Amino acid sequence: MKKTFYTTENKGVTLVKSGLLEAEQSVRHCFTTRLGGVSTGYRASTNLGFGRGEERGVVLRNFELVCEAAGLNFSRLTRSYQRHGVNVTEVTEENVGSGFFEPAFADTDALITRLENTPLVVHIADCAPVLLYDRVKRACAAVHAGWRGMAAGVIEAAINAMEASYGTDPADLVAAVGPCIGPCCFEVDEDVADVFRSDFGEGVLIPAKDGAKTRVDLPKCAVEALTGRGVPENGIDVSGDCTRCDGDRFYSHRRMGENRGTQAAIIQISGR
Repeated sequence: MKKTFYTTENKGVTLVKSGLLEAEQSVRHCFTTRLGGVSTGYRASTNLGFGRGEERGVVLRNFELVCEAAGLNFSRLTRSYQRHGVNVTEVTEENVGSGFFEPAFADTDALITRLENTPLVVHIADCAPVLLYDRVKRACAAVHAGWRGMAAGVIEAAINAMEASYGTDPADLVAAVGPCIGPCCFEVDEDVADVFRSDFGEGVLIPAKDGAKTRVDLPKCAVEALTGRGVPENGIDVSGDCTRCDGDRFYSHRRMGENRGTQAAIIQISGR
């Protein structure tokens, strides 16, 4: 496991990137922050969520700014309605633009594709975003892994789908686990702790003490899911940024409730 994430600013937009994924010249990606867009009020300033009570045109303009800053193709952005499940959808020429210029895929928490210049988008506000790139088959995935999806196996489901559709060997994958709620802040009730204990073992839990609840290390769960499915440890990059702690840079559902914006994790295979 590596930690090569860094923060960059381009055209006034602040992004977080994985150095490990950035080293792959055939792919572009970013994890957004709340800095640099045109949103105002509690959503200031790069809200990328269409369901946050903001005008659609403002959200689209924020996506345009992010795409300009990260070198992504705005006209082929594709996303889904996320439901904290394990459904995976393949993005093909017939459904490019879902969620932006066409109706969004329903109940989908992971997108996969081999199409070039087609950015895959997942939305985040504490859940773990995981971006995958198959450097041999030139395929990619964007995965939204909240605690329910993580426990249900959404990361494994995305890799399984890439294997079935593209012949992906997990050993060829590069994975980046982006900013999410950290083990410093992710307190859970014991019924949720028991789910993680059963699925991932005691190593992902920080025991309750001094009146606090048990905490879960969500990034570590992501790493466990990736390595368990065959992704090599040296092919995994972990941000370590906590969205709840860092209110200056990130929106957080745990910190802000419904009065917040939404980040995004985006990945695109570059044209040859």
